[in-house]
Amino acid sequence: MAKKYVYLFSEGNATMRELLGGKGANLAEMTKIGLPVPQGFTISTEACTQYYEDGRRINDDIQAQIMENIEKMEGITGKKFGDLKNPLLVSVRSGARASMPGMMDTILNLGLNEQVVNAIAEKSGNPRWAWDCYRRFIQMYSDVVMEVGKKYFEELIDEMKAKKGVSQDVDLTAEDLKELASQFKAEYKENPEIESKGFCEAVTIRDFPIRDKGVDLIVRRRKWYDKQNNRYFSDSYDLKAEETRYSKEFAAFLKGVYGDDSYDLPFA
Repeated sequence: MAKKYVYLFSEGNATMRELLGGKGANLAEMTKIGLPVPQGFTISTEACTQYYEDGRRINDDIQAQIMENIEKMEGITGKKFGDLKNPLLVSVRSGARASMPGMMDTILNLGLNEQVVNAIAEKSGNPRWAWDCYRRFIQMYSDVVMEVGKKYFEELIDEMKAKKGVSQDVDLTAEDLKELASQFKAEYKENPEIESKGFCEAVTIRDFPIRDKGVDLIVRRRKWYDKQNNRYFSDSYDLKAEETRYSKEFAAFLKGVYGDDSYDLPFA
C-alpha cells in the first residue's frame, strides 16, 4: 500500500502536529469538533521530507494523492476548478511543526483566471472586488512560486495611482484593477530576465520586543540578478525607525496601540 502523504481535514486531529504542522492539525481538530471550517486538505511534513530526498521534485505518488484530494474537495464543496458557474478557489498556505508567525508564504484564490474572474464579477455584483482578488493572485503567485520580485508590481501600482491622481489602493476602480491585472501578467511573462540568486548577508535586529521579551531577529533580504543589465540588486529596507529600536512597520503598529508618547511604549 502506498504511503499516505495527503490528509483531508476530516482525517486529522490535534495530536498530528508533527505530521500535519500546526495549521493542519488545528484545522483538522476544528473540523472534528464540528466548527464551520472551509474544507480542504494538508500535504504532510513527510511529503516535504520526500520532496528533498527526491532532489527537490514532487514525485508521481504525491502528485496523484494531491489530485485525488482535489477531486474529493470538489465533491465536498460542490465547486469545480475552472467552472464558470460555481468555481472552486483555494488558499495555499505553508506551515510547519513549530509556530513561525509571519514567516510562512500564502497564495490566495488559486483557481482564478480571465474567464473565472469575469464570471465571479458578474455573479457577485462587485467587479472591483473580483479584479482586486485576481491581480493579488497574480502578484502572490509570481512572488512565491516564480520568485519575481514584489517591487515590480508595487511600482506598477504606484504608477497607476499617480496616473489616476489617487493616493490609496482602495481609490482605484474596477477598470483600474483590471488594467493592473493585465500589466501584472505582462510583468510576470517578461521577467525571465530576472533570476533569484539566493540571499544577502543576514542583518540582526536586537532588542525587538515580542510579548514584553527582548529577542534577536535575523533578517535576510532576497538577492536578484538582472540578466539584461548584468547587475545584482535587492530590495532595500530601513530596518529601524528614527529614535527607536523598532522596525518602521512595528513602530507604526505600536503607535496605533499606545499612542505617540514614547513613555507609553514597552522597551522604548
